[in-house]
Amino acid sequence: MLLLPTTLLLSLIPQFTPDGLVQINNTSGGFGGGLTNGDRFGRAVTDLGDLDGDGVGDLAICAKRDDDGGTDTGSVYILFMNADGTVKSDTKISNGNGGLPAGTNGDNDYFGYSLTRLDDLDGDGIQELAVGAPGSDRGVADGGGRPHPAFRPHGLCAEF
Repeated sequence: MLLLPTTLLLSLIPQFTPDGLVQINNTSGGFGGGLTNGDRFGRAVTDLGDLDGDGVGDLAICAKRDDDGGTDTGSVYILFMNADGTVKSDTKISNGNGGLPAGTNGDNDYFGYSLTRLDDLDGDGIQELAVGAPGSDRGVADGGGRPHPAFRPHGLCAEF
């Protein structure tokens, strides 16, 4: 049995009751990210505000067990959204994709395990995104530290 990784978006009316539901995975919601069974898409989700200036909020969603460049290295998808909750386009940030250098993440790093939008920390006009990688071993075995990448409005990693 193939279990599709899924993220559900609920549209809420003012009383905080569901008004609509959009399922996002490889087969619905307009997302074509090429997920595989076990990627754990949707473990972490954060609002990014309106990155592309179309008046609709965009999202970052992780796939903490994505296997680009190794086993369970992890990835983050920047989803540019439509007003109806479906995906207009996406950018994947992982080993060798979206501006992240190949080999940045190692086996079992789980890049994307946690996500948080940050303000423009260095004043360069580019919003930052804090990305957790609890299995990272840069400098110390399973140290869990990972600097936050900055990204440009088109969703590509600007620095790491």
